[in-house]
Amino acid sequence: MNSYKSTTELKSIARGLLLGKYSVYIAAMAIIEMIIFAVTLIVSLALPTGSVWGMLLNLAISLIIELITAVLSIGLIYFTLNICRNRAYKMNDVFYGFSSHPDKAIICKFVFLAGELICLLPAILFSALYYITENPALMIVLALLLIIGGSVIIFLHLNYGFVFYTLLDYPNASVMQLFRYCGDIMRGHRIKLFYLYASFLPLYVLGVISCGIGLFFVIPYQKVSIAQFYLDVFYVNDEESA
Repeated sequence: MNSYKSTTELKSIARGLLLGKYSVYIAAMAIIEMIIFAVTLIVSLALPTGSVWGMLLNLAISLIIELITAVLSIGLIYFTLNICRNRAYKMNDVFYGFSSHPDKAIICKFVFLAGELICLLPAILFSALYYITENPALMIVLALLLIIGGSVIIFLHLNYGFVFYTLLDYPNASVMQLFRYCGDIMRGHRIKLFYLYASFLPLYVLGVISCGIGLFFVIPYQKVSIAQFYLDVFYVNDEESA
């Protein structure tokens, strides 16, 4: 018999865990954002954009930056899980991904990017066709393709989004095993996870209204709540299958 926590309980636990830790969490996020911003700025200033080759090179570099971001996100997840598990945590946890199977993190991110591209490819092709023909009827098809593609992307992230978490807990598993494990565990829990994400929308609105200041508290709150969801759902399932 399972004993899953409700969304309210998960968020309540997250608030308790973050008491006195908001400043450290914000600093950890700031380190990651500054690294990404610095790399992106240097690349954008150094590379030409006036030619086709320059645009392709920028696209390739943007992909590389996305993959590096995946490794940094592993570090933030590790940092978050340490807080959730009441373990020791430190600022350099954000670089943990570079020493713990960064190749698998990159492959996982690449799989997500490829999946997103496949989902949006019909809409991209129709947008190009609309640009050429300027046929208003194509806008309806384009809107439908965007809705369908976006819905599939949301499903993929709900189903497999915890693959980076499982990579930390099962580092010796293959990428295929990690994706399969996430898909199996998340069966029956996708709607609850979607509801948990949606419950933060009002807080994000308030965060934006506060000139972004509130987001410094909303984002850690959400990330710790999501990590608590992972610990609740995945470890209850582990106990049931044991």
